Amino acid sequence: MCKKSIYKKNFLLCTIAGTLIFSHFCSTYANALHHEIPEIPTVRTANGEKITLNNVFVRGKYNAVIANTGHITITNSIMHSDGTLLAGVAGGYLNAKGIVGKTKERGLSLTNGIINVQDSIIHVTEHGGAYGIIFDYILSSRIKEGEEVVNKAILSNTKLLVKDGVGIVGPYYSKAISNEVQLKDSEIHSDMLLKNKTAPGNTEPATFILTADNSIMEGKVKTLPQNTTVFNLNNNSKWYLKISLFEVEDDSSIFDYKLLDIKQRAQSVVSVLNLNNSSIVFNEDKPMDAGFLRKLPLCFIKIELAYHNYPLSFIM
Repeated sequence: MCKKSIYKKNFLLCTIAGTLIFSHFCSTYANALHHEIPEIPTVRTANGEKITLNNVFVRGKYNAVIANTGHITITNSIMHSDGTLLAGVAGGYLNAKGIVGKTKERGLSLTNGIINVQDSIIHVTEHGGAYGIIFDYILSSRIKEGEEVVNKAILSNTKLLVKDGVGIVGPYYSKAISNEVQLKDSEIHSDMLLKNKTAPGNTEPATFILTADNSIMEGKVKTLPQNTTVFNLNNNSKWYLKISLFEVEDDSSIFDYKLLDIKQRAQSVVSVLNLNNSSIVFNEDKPMDAGFLRKLPLCFIKIELAYHNYPLSFIM
């Protein structure tokens, strides 16, 4: 284990990858459904009000809970949505604790908002189009003069499961003073951990920061060259690198579903990587990945890392 920091622009990682199976969601979710609790539709603030809910079943057709300019606290509850489960909009703050949530498309959506999730499990199920956390697009016309845009997702003792999708997407809005995910005793399991996206034609740089404390992240990372992506892994955190199974050349097309070349799906690029008693974990459990990776010049990986004298901790 190491206690030093690592800095290198465009740090390239070729992954020796596998597949991980996590079953903790199903049993918890099934048990929670047996509780007879009142069912309510989408919960939303719009004028800065405060809403507090406990022990409810929120079923939203597209959105489950939206903190728009206001403050929502929801505890010990179940949520279902076909679209977005939790959204922080226009300065909204959402605090969720003891939540069991299931949605098709988006777990957390941030458009100038803060979402704090504790002691919860969130499952995003859509194949290929599932996003765990999205730092979404914001129209500049909706930002007041002098207003500072802050997008932050804080997960404590929480599992975010996006098996066939992307754990974190964005940031779309480059002028935010903060685009950040904080993990403590939490897990994100996904095909891709992070995928930078922006509005068409926008080439302005954006910064994204992920800070993990005793947490687990799974998936590859794809960043835009103009962006700065910072990973801070602390206190026995682990980042499981793997080859993406579903990364396509054009994810905006529903007709041309063509996978990227496997070499591209095996690459992860970050700008700054800080490891403090933490690990980057390479897996070789899946036959397809193992067969491909045996053909790769593995010495390149080792030489590249050794050349820069990075004190990484590997678990093979």
